[in-house]
Order: sequence, then C-alpha cells, then structure tokens
Amino acid sequence: MPSTTPACTFDVVESSVVLIPDGQSVGDVGQRVVRDHSGRFITSERSGVVTVWGTTGRRERSFGRGGQGPGEFTPGPLNIAPVRGGGLYIFDNAGRWHLFDAQYRHQRTAQFNAFKAPDETVVLDDGEVLDASGRESGAQFFAVMSAMRPTDQTRPQVLRRFGDISSAELQFTSTDRARRIAYSTGDRFWAGPPAATGRGYVLEQWHVNGTLLRTLQRSVPWYPEGADRARRGRASSVPPHEIESLWDLGDDLLMVILLAPNAQEWSRSSGRAPDAATRDRMIDIWVEVLDTRSGNVLAQRGPLKYSEAQRTLPTAIFHGSTSGFRLELNADDERVARIVSLKLKNK
Repeated sequence: MPSTTPACTFDVVESSVVLIPDGQSVGDVGQRVVRDHSGRFITSERSGVVTVWGTTGRRERSFGRGGQGPGEFTPGPLNIAPVRGGGLYIFDNAGRWHLFDAQYRHQRTAQFNAFKAPDETVVLDDGEVLDASGRESGAQFFAVMSAMRPTDQTRPQVLRRFGDISSAELQFTSTDRARRIAYSTGDRFWAGPPAATGRGYVLEQWHVNGTLLRTLQRSVPWYPEGADRARRGRASSVPPHEIESLWDLGDDLLMVILLAPNAQEWSRSSGRAPDAATRDRMIDIWVEVLDTRSGNVLAQRGPLKYSEAQRTLPTAIFHGSTSGFRLELNADDERVARIVSLKLKNK
C-alpha cells in the first residue's frame, strides 16, 4: 500500500538568472519560457518575435516577425518546442508548423490542423510530436505525428492514434477532454485525466506505441472522483476540479498541480469578475510530488490560495528537470521571467 504521509517538503529556490525585456529588441517575455538542450532560454511575443537568451539571462538574438512568409508567424501565442540534437519546432496561432535549425534558420513551414498548445504537446526524442488534445481524432485522445524535416514536401502525418475516448467523454468539448502530459526522455510519458470528464485524480503512464503501462490513482477528499464534471454555459456555474499542470522532474518523479474550486464562493460571485480577495476564496490549489515507482506522495503543499500559488510556485517546469521559471513583476512594473529550481528536503 503506497504511503500517503509525505516524507519530504519542497522549496522553490530563486536563481540570479532573470529574463528582462529591454523595450526595444525585446518588448515582452511572453507567457512561456522553454529551455533548449544547450541550456539557452527561448521566449516569444504575440507579435511573432522570438528571443534567445544565454544561460546567464543575457539576450543573444531575436528572430521572426508577424506575417505569412518564410520565417514569419501568424501573430498570437506561439508554442516553441526544442528538438533534441538542435533546432526548434514552432507552432503558430494559425495551425502552422515551422522548423528551424540549430542556428535558428528557417527550414520549412507546413500547415497542420490546429494550434498545438504547450500543455498538451511534447516533442519526443526522435522528433516526432505527441498531441494529447483529442482533436486529431473523434475517438482517441493521443496522436503521434511524424517529425518535420527540411526536405519533406508533404504535411506532417499522423502515424498512430491511441487512448480511446469513451462515449460519455465524447459528449464533452475538445477543451474539456484535453489531457495534460509530462515527458522527460525515452519512449514513455505520463498523462493526467481528461480536463473535465469526471475521472478524478488518476494518472496514466503510456508507451508511445500506444500501450498503457501503469495507472496511479489518488483518493483525496479535496479532489473526489466525479467532481471535475464541468457544468458549462452559465456564468454562475462552478468550474471543474482539474489537474492544471503535470511535470516530469526526471528520476521517476512527477509534480502535479491541482485546482479545487469552492462551489459556494463561485455561486456567490454570480459571474462577476472577482477581485483578488474573492478569487482567493473561490479556488484552492494543491501541489504534490509523487514517486512513480512506489506511488508514494513525497511532498505536498496545500491548500494554497491563488495569489500565494502565483507568488511562490513555478509558472512551469522544464521537461525532465527540477528547474523552471516564474513570471514576476520587477521594480519597474515590467513582467520578467525568473529561473527557479525545486528542492526536495527530508522532513
């Protein structure tokens, strides 16, 4: 029987590396930082400008702009995914998939079906792309797509689909069916439950060939099974319980961030935009670090209020790492990205 008493605590340790826009070459660090396999950091602006930062946080170069030509991006959010061995995949807001080499030179662009969201997409070691949005098929959650190459003349192909969507889950929108995935390296990945379909706190490990390898299920009072069924369409509806983020830290460790809404507080808000104090009452946030070998909870923090979580937790963790970043406002009221790391400590 897995232990439910955490043996550790965790700290989020700030580093001295901060990515700071200069208002000229870099107008904004955006919402997402990725780290490539050389340790450089990459950010993007909605205008289509991509910036590469060195390991110390110094800007090295920027490339790209808004547009439809070679090396240009449809303005809006970009999903940037480093490719092992060098190079980048960049998915833009119009469902276009761009390949850049290790020197950030544009190689080719292909049209695909839709924007690939960062929380639902990972690039595997061989350059193939795993999508967990459930939008590539009307029947399966996961799709593995062929790698992009400079000489390819056809659009990327779906190589295989797996992870059947139940008939009940098909009644939900693709947004409510989306699954958070976590990947480090190799041929295995972890997936959270569909966002709002009632499965509860259950994690699955899959092989990229479509074989379900393991299932971990947590039974906790603050995330009961069935509590994540969304009631959409009314302003006063309570949002679902949800696994907000899932990160593979390496060494068989997963970090999970979960949202637990307060139904009474949501009902009181009656669809009004909440202030910070009201938002803190409307939702609780829980964080757990799991040892996937034993199924034990190594560390747990919660319930946290929204403002506390935003202030103290990483915004995201880099794949297969205990390092990540946190978005902050500096003394000049600029949004910056601070590199942080997660440290586990025995109690």
